[in-house]
Amino acid sequence: MKHVFVETNWVVAYAAPAHLRLPAALTLAEKAERGELRLYIPSACFTEARYPIRTKFHRRTPADSLRKYLAWATSEGAVDPEDCAIVRRVLDRYEAAVLTELDNLDVRLRSLKANPGIEVFTLRDEILVRAVELSIQNMDLKPFDQAILAAVLVRAEELRDQGSSALLVDVLIPFSK
Repeated sequence: MKHVFVETNWVVAYAAPAHLRLPAALTLAEKAERGELRLYIPSACFTEARYPIRTKFHRRTPADSLRKYLAWATSEGAVDPEDCAIVRRVLDRYEAAVLTELDNLDVRLRSLKANPGIEVFTLRDEILVRAVELSIQNMDLKPFDQAILAAVLVRAEELRDQGSSALLVDVLIPFSK
């Protein structure tokens, strides 16, 4: 069986509003649910994923820019008022959809924890010790990233010690923090 380690960016790619989710993230979760592979996620990734999901995908940012453009373009005669009204209706639908998605973020994250092919593992003493060891290496990682890397390394070593020979570390970086 393949063992796939994912981190915060994968959680973001999976739990983002529907129109921004990455198919590769959804496919991995589906494969895990079917038993084709086992996914491993450090629990800290759930906490770290919330901020980019709630801020980068906030419904108002892109909609406000477009509304400002529409106001300007309509006053300049560059956009027909009927077209402007249609775009505003679409924007309203977009904002409502994103708001619903963000309101359901906890449900989406819990679905990962409930997936039988996904193991969410906590930061334990061994992991925190490894994070401290990583902190003195010249890796330019933020403390949270050190903890997540340490979690992946420790859990992968545990699986190796249990006889797993097919370890795969997935680095899926669709969004920067």
